[in-house]
Amino acid sequence: NNQLGIQSLFESNRAMAVAFLPLLLLLGTSKGERLVHDLGPSQPTKELGRKWHVQLVPDDFCQNGANRNCDGSKLKILNGKPHMFYTEFLDMAQQSPEGRILGPVNGWGALINLTVQTITCVGHHGVKYLYERTHHHPADLLASWRQIFGGGAKSNCKSPLSIRSSMLSPSWSNLGWAPTSPGFTISFQPFHSLGPRVTYGNDMAKDSQEGRAVQVHLFSHRYAKETESWKDMLTWHSGILLEWDHGRYATVI
Repeated sequence: NNQLGIQSLFESNRAMAVAFLPLLLLLGTSKGERLVHDLGPSQPTKELGRKWHVQLVPDDFCQNGANRNCDGSKLKILNGKPHMFYTEFLDMAQQSPEGRILGPVNGWGALINLTVQTITCVGHHGVKYLYERTHHHPADLLASWRQIFGGGAKSNCKSPLSIRSSMLSPSWSNLGWAPTSPGFTISFQPFHSLGPRVTYGNDMAKDSQEGRAVQVHLFSHRYAKETESWKDMLTWHSGILLEWDHGRYATVI
């Protein structure tokens, strides 16, 4: 056990080292035919943020009641692979003069103000690009998208129809989960004076209730198995246990 100036470590890094990697829903990268070209004025990708793939489904998608992505007649929220109804997609785009999806998408609070890059489906010869963002803005973006959902997709895609949209978050998403608190870190505080809560990013360093860390313990382990494979013998998991000066609880990183 080493007694360290942990507080200075936190002040320099401004965050705990518990990182969450967002789930990217990969569709594929092979190029296919373009049915609709779109959206300007063009913005360099470097000015935009993380890419997300959203499944676009017809409004009667949940009517049969047996779909695992549905909760009754509605889509399940916080799906690992976000889903949107066609009309939901169009309604959100209509609210933005630039045709952005204002969100939140599928209940995910950070999926807001998304720029639509592509709309694709599985075509007869690979990925079919029904829409792709380019330097030129069509006369009526929403009309182009309505055409896709109204029948353009069915004539260009394999059955059963599966449509996905690739969208980009604002540039702040490259740095964290919210524009006001950069940093891909998260902390659950069950003993906070205001009740259990989750803080993330730089906001974690602003909370004085954690106190001062006075001891740090590094531990490593392997999972116990009756028969270990070569991978099991090479795989170790490590964590850090922090002891605070108030002595009420410890924190595992």
